[in-house]
Amino acid sequence: MAAKRKTRSDQQCQKQRKRPRRTEECRLDSLPESLQLHILSFLDAKQAVQTSVLAKSWISLWTRTPVLRFNYIAFRKLRAFDKFVYNVLRFRDHAVKVNTLTFIRGGTSSAKVLKNVLDYAFSHGVSHLEFFIQRSRSGLWPVCPRTSSDSLKTLSLKSGNYVIRCPSLSGMFKNLAVLHLKGAVLKNLEPFSGFPMLEKLVLDDCRHATTTMTVEATRLAYLSITSHVCRINRCHLNTPNLRLFEYVGSDLPKLITHDGLPTYVYIEERCCARGCLNGFTGIGGGGSTGVVSCDGEGVIGKHMGNQRRK
Repeated sequence: MAAKRKTRSDQQCQKQRKRPRRTEECRLDSLPESLQLHILSFLDAKQAVQTSVLAKSWISLWTRTPVLRFNYIAFRKLRAFDKFVYNVLRFRDHAVKVNTLTFIRGGTSSAKVLKNVLDYAFSHGVSHLEFFIQRSRSGLWPVCPRTSSDSLKTLSLKSGNYVIRCPSLSGMFKNLAVLHLKGAVLKNLEPFSGFPMLEKLVLDDCRHATTTMTVEATRLAYLSITSHVCRINRCHLNTPNLRLFEYVGSDLPKLITHDGLPTYVYIEERCCARGCLNGFTGIGGGGSTGVVSCDGEGVIGKHMGNQRRK
């Protein structure tokens, strides 16, 4: 009798334990799919796949998320990470477009893995694309010259070793508004002239074919250049709508403009070297220009009024 009582009591405890689980599943199932997908958009791809065990309606939910975030940190081996990325792209619902795709990988990335991810993103109408890799085995970003995308608005290609060549992207992304390059080798003398909608350009320690850099973008409003690795002597600007120019480096390059700097352009230079504003005398044209420089000890604000420099 005592054994039967224990058995019955154990069964009752098990039933009580199962009830909260079922209640949680009902709550998750009752959420609208739009809210479920919104929750997944804050998770990386591995966490999103793991949510398939939460409830019945979540089993295949991860295949329809418009946000893909791949990060190698959650994997012990890079080979396992590459295989996971391949499987996610393979079993994902191909009818669903990708709004945002982020790919972060350490070590040396093969061109095949990078090309598979990039091709998938472009073929599924990606709007925001961000890549950060340590090294590339081929030494080249695998962006095919025939690649084009009218949906891409934000592109970020970052490298940790500063030797990855960046192909000519001019004319490939007509609606690109934000471009961020880090550690890229730019061979084209006018690499940004083919982006009619470009409004923000960030260049972090990019190597150029020459010591003269040309930026031609009629809609560009924000330009940031960091140059710790390679020296830039001259910077040709054809940016009539430029509002903020930020330079981080040892020496400010000589700035040359076609029509002079527009009115109320704010130029910020953050350097640790004294006398780093010597190159500023190369600016031509009129306008009201704000300058912030560093004298080695702190930040000093200067304002150059409506003066015309020759």
